[in-house]
Amino acid sequence: GTHGRGKDVVFYYDLHTYFISGRAWADFSLPSSGIAPKGRKRHTMEAWEGTLYVFGGIAHGGEWRNDLHAYDVASGAWTDLSLPLSGSAPPGKYSHPMAVWEGVLYVHGCIRTTTDYGVRT
Repeated sequence: GTHGRGKDVVFYYDLHTYFISGRAWADFSLPSSGIAPKGRKRHTMEAWEGTLYVFGGIAHGGEWRNDLHAYDVASGAWTDLSLPLSGSAPPGKYSHPMAVWEGVLYVHGCIRTTTDYGVRT
């Protein structure tokens, strides 16, 4: 998430936990291993079999991200999955929906202006 406006914006990479059954927030420490994704806003996160997946968003300076990171909840380890074994990642996206179904992450659409595609209105 972010805090502030203009030049004073701070992009965080923190992770918060909420225990639904106990209705309680808890402090969450930084990862025990790996490198957490850079701070960002308007990204997506999905959970699948004990792993949280973070994709895209806007980084400090307005850069549209297309990186994919995995966080193993049990071990507390982050893994950068940005270099796929095959295929290529979609272009940088933000405010996009993402879902997981039967072990496949689906990323759909995003916010873009018509000039992003060379179309003039």
